[in-house]
Amino acid sequence: MPAEAPPAPAARLLELHCQTLVDPDRSQRLVVFTAVPGSESHAGLRLLSA
Repeated sequence: MPAEAPPAPAARLLELHCQTLVDPDRSQRLVVFTAVPGSESHAGLRLLSA
């Protein structure tokens, strides 16, 4: 009998701000997602980064 995986944390919707930075040659992009500090989305991002 296979071992059971531990329960995964509940999935939740994250409200994120997105900013795209482009270099002068437009050959590369950096996409940054942030959440409002102290919000549930901020806490969710911290969980994902752990």
